[in-house]
Amino acid sequence: MDDFEHEASRDDSKVEITHLHPHREVQRSPATRRMRRAPLLWWLVTTGSILLLALLVFLGSFPSVRNEALNFFTRSVPGSGERLTSSAIYVGSYSDSVYALRTSDGSMYWHYQTNGSILSSPVVVNEEVYVGTNEGYIYALRAGDGSLLWSYKTDGLVPSLMVINGVVYVPGAAPDYLYALLARNGSLLWRYETDGPLSASLVVNGVFYGVTAVTTPLAFQATVLPSTIYALRANDGSLLWKYQNPNLVFFDSAQLVVTGGNVYVSATLAFSPGNLYVLRANDGTLRWDYQASYLAAPVVVTHGWVYVYSGDGTVYALRDSDGTLLWHYPIGSFSSISMVADTVGVYIVCSDTGTAYALLSSDGSLLWRYQANAPIFSEVEVNRVLYIASQNGAIYALRAVDGSVLWHHTIDVSISSLVVSNGKIYVSSTDVTGVVYALRISDGSVLWHYTPDSAVP
Repeated sequence: MDDFEHEASRDDSKVEITHLHPHREVQRSPATRRMRRAPLLWWLVTTGSILLLALLVFLGSFPSVRNEALNFFTRSVPGSGERLTSSAIYVGSYSDSVYALRTSDGSMYWHYQTNGSILSSPVVVNEEVYVGTNEGYIYALRAGDGSLLWSYKTDGLVPSLMVINGVVYVPGAAPDYLYALLARNGSLLWRYETDGPLSASLVVNGVFYGVTAVTTPLAFQATVLPSTIYALRANDGSLLWKYQNPNLVFFDSAQLVVTGGNVYVSATLAFSPGNLYVLRANDGTLRWDYQASYLAAPVVVTHGWVYVYSGDGTVYALRDSDGTLLWHYPIGSFSSISMVADTVGVYIVCSDTGTAYALLSSDGSLLWRYQANAPIFSEVEVNRVLYIASQNGAIYALRAVDGSVLWHHTIDVSISSLVVSNGKIYVSSTDVTGVVYALRISDGSVLWHYTPDSAVP
């Protein structure tokens, strides 16, 4: 029995399947069974999905739609390296920090701790943020997340810097040196020793222009060296030309304008008459100069005219081609003024009295005069509207054609700077909080404010 059963079980295990019955039911998925029960519904879902996908592909062919979609998905992820230069403002503070703030609501994207106080506004170029400190450091940060790209240590404080055509220019980083660094990695491109500290500088058409100034009061100097105007090749620092004149002695600061193939230099000059010098940009030869009393700053060049203010309280209009006096207008003597001009008018803000003037550019006649209730320190002219700010926190929007007030708003801080950008006005305070405000340009209403650790430059 045992042998029989063993053989039987072994035979039963030999099973060979050669085919399946043609009418055997195949096991189907639950989704397939539901589709068979509701074919119209599933046809609509499938067709709708295909049409939606086709619509997205079609809309994605338009750059504006594609970019807006990318912005939508990245703007909520700060710190991921996304583009922020169009949606953020960058603020440096005296508390050794750089802040990236959303322009929409003032919330912080990121901040970076530096070695030393930041003395001027950050410079943003090609998605990178450049700042300098009073400890002589220069930093390049990624705009999207604030990560450090490189840093460079100079021999002195960094009051300001410029980034042009892939080069970071740092005048005044050492008493008598100008630095030029490669923007991509911070390596030293060249360094040039000047006759003194640079007071004003800029880069135009591949040429670096700079002016040295006397920083010690004249009464404390036995001898006074004349100031020098330099033109250096921007890519290698080689000297193209320099201009000196025994009467070219600029005290404290100078203003430099390069336009139309000419170099214009004017300055605040202590205890002696001041001159406006106009040189040829290609070789530094003197075209003409104009002598004013005590002051010859600021200078504005536009549409073949040169406007300059003198310490005797007079605004002068000169012909750009030869320096001929066209008209002059007495507005009074002020310690500090700022000036802008267009084809219609010349707009002068006198900081110590809080007075704004508008003169007709063609003949110097008075268009209008506006008296603020506090000293005014800044003005910006945009689309025929003059925006001015006073130290007591008052901000005005004046119609350039007649001086009428479009709106007036006061914030509870002392204002140190005013910038107009992309339909907003940004102001920062001089107090220790350094609060930054964003205002709507149409009516001056406050959109948001942000308080860093300390005041901002």
